[in-house]
Amino acid sequence: MNDKDVLEIGQIVNTRGLRGEVKLNSFSEDPERFEKLKSILVKEKNEYKEYEIQKVAYSKNQVILKLKGIDHIDYAEKLRRFICLYSSFRTW
Repeated sequence: MNDKDVLEIGQIVNTRGLRGEVKLNSFSEDPERFEKLKSILVKEKNEYKEYEIQKVAYSKNQVILKLKGIDHIDYAEKLRRFICLYSSFRTW
């Protein structure tokens, strides 16, 4: 997969709570579309890592995501400033 195969859908800007939830600024006009996704991609050092979405919530103008495998604030903190992507070539 290359950069032409994916669409940027938001940026992780902060953590929420101690259990690994992340706050995301959505690039979409309809942030509720995150509820339709089963997973997102995060680009880390020219590689795409897939995270399953376990829960979607909203706070003010931000999307709150609970990602599978991110169970502590320390892990969530490492995702700050990363761009979240969606690929239409994946089976969601």
